[in-house]
Amino acid sequence: MQRSFLRGLAVLTLGLALTACSGGTPTPTGDTTKPTLSASAAPTTTNASITVSGTSSDNVGVTAIEYTLNGGARQSVTVGDTFSFPAALNVGSNTIVVYAKDAAGNETSTTLTVTRSNAPDTTAPTIVSVSPANAATGVAKDANIVVTFSEPMNQASAQAAFQSADVGASTITWSAGGTVMTVNPNADLAYTAAGKSYGFQVTNTATDLAGNALSNPANATFKTYKQLSATLPIKATSVGEISNTFAVNSVIGDILVGDFTNNTSRRGFVGFDISSLPSGLDPNNVLSARLRMYVNSPIVGTPFTNLFPASSCSGLFCVLLGKSVVLEHVTYGNTIVGSAYNIAPLSTDVRGLTDETPCGSGICFFVGTTTGWNASDISPWLKDDLTNRAARGNLSEVRMKFPIDTNGDNASDYIAISNNANKAQLVVTYLIP
Repeated sequence: MQRSFLRGLAVLTLGLALTACSGGTPTPTGDTTKPTLSASAAPTTTNASITVSGTSSDNVGVTAIEYTLNGGARQSVTVGDTFSFPAALNVGSNTIVVYAKDAAGNETSTTLTVTRSNAPDTTAPTIVSVSPANAATGVAKDANIVVTFSEPMNQASAQAAFQSADVGASTITWSAGGTVMTVNPNADLAYTAAGKSYGFQVTNTATDLAGNALSNPANATFKTYKQLSATLPIKATSVGEISNTFAVNSVIGDILVGDFTNNTSRRGFVGFDISSLPSGLDPNNVLSARLRMYVNSPIVGTPFTNLFPASSCSGLFCVLLGKSVVLEHVTYGNTIVGSAYNIAPLSTDVRGLTDETPCGSGICFFVGTTTGWNASDISPWLKDDLTNRAARGNLSEVRMKFPIDTNGDNASDYIAISNNANKAQLVVTYLIP
């Protein structure tokens, strides 16, 4: 029995020894090897995007490839031994970081720096427009020459490229964007009867900011307005006197304005035929319309005292106070009619016969109607008549009166406006293209 026990113990000991020698299941060793990674891209470019390419490998296997652009979020790239991806670039320096990762989480990265610069400007600038345009007519005397370019210009070169033998010294300014050059002549352009011609050019020495020369040099000529004058004839049937009894005297001789021995009063009327003025005349282009009337001598009575309201002036002020016949803008047609005596004026713009500016109350200061030629500028009235020339039968009509029709003293106080050798005139100066 003792021998059997010993034999069993030996077998058990041998079994344990064999078990110990076999070692059982081993503890695995961890993967700490990082993937290998290489990436490349052109360091400089003028393009808006660039392609990054590279290779990656790992002892176990690469499981992810990613990149960031300028610190942005990670972007995934298709995994492979080789890879590539596009990256949009900002102008200036750009930072691209590429990452490779394996299953154990080991990660390798590499950083690229790419600088994007603007592409060189090789496009030649052009002239988009010039004003006044070539062959333009009817250019105003205060017009500027304006040149519009397709892109910002080297201003010094463009100004030197502007040439004109006619315009003279000028002030040149530019738009904020540097594309519009404005040439403002120091002296106004001239008007002549034929229209004055001016010329200018912009040569190809003008360049843009990159130094590209102008591709379409410009030459232009233009003409200013023609300045013409015309003395308009009176319309015989619209000239005469009307009394306060509405009796009409279509006079052949003088036009009498004032009051008479029987305490009747007369107002004078004169109309001018404007049909000879160009049909396309812009009323705004009337420079002046000078009404001229000749007052015969002597003046009968004292109409400039008796037919004016009593004045409150005294001393030197009264000496300087001039009194004139009152002129009103009216319309009554081709033939003078009695109702025109009281017809409402077309405007409240009242003029004096020797005054060139409106009279606020019908009495002009410092000047007065005298014998001989008297005048008044009635440009606003003529402009209105031109605007309504069809409705008013191509007539411009004026009424003459005193502030008081009669003072009731049975004495004559009047002036005689000549309708013989020295007929009334309307001298018009105007512009046409």
